[in-house]
Amino acid sequence: MGGPSSRDSADSQSVLSRKVQDLADGPAEGGGRVRVLVIDDDRELAEAIGVGLRREQMAVDLAFDGDAGLERALVYSYDVIVLDRTCAPTWSGRDAAAGCSC
Repeated sequence: MGGPSSRDSADSQSVLSRKVQDLADGPAEGGGRVRVLVIDDDRELAEAIGVGLRREQMAVDLAFDGDAGLERALVYSYDVIVLDRTCAPTWSGRDAAAGCSC
């Protein structure tokens, strides 16, 4: 049989869009806003992601290495954690996710 059709892809996009909207509409800490932690050792990229998320009215915290990100994730409550695949020099994104039981 063939791979996924364009309809399957469109259905997946629709489901993802609904889930993101449900999360954005739901109650969250931070004055009812979605709380997001961005963990990335590339400061410029993390800050740019933060700017974009804040424009969408999300409460955003930034961490610039895996240790700082894990510490924040364990202390504060987040709805979403955006991880760099490699949070060099201290952790990988997988290490951070495993450490905070995400």
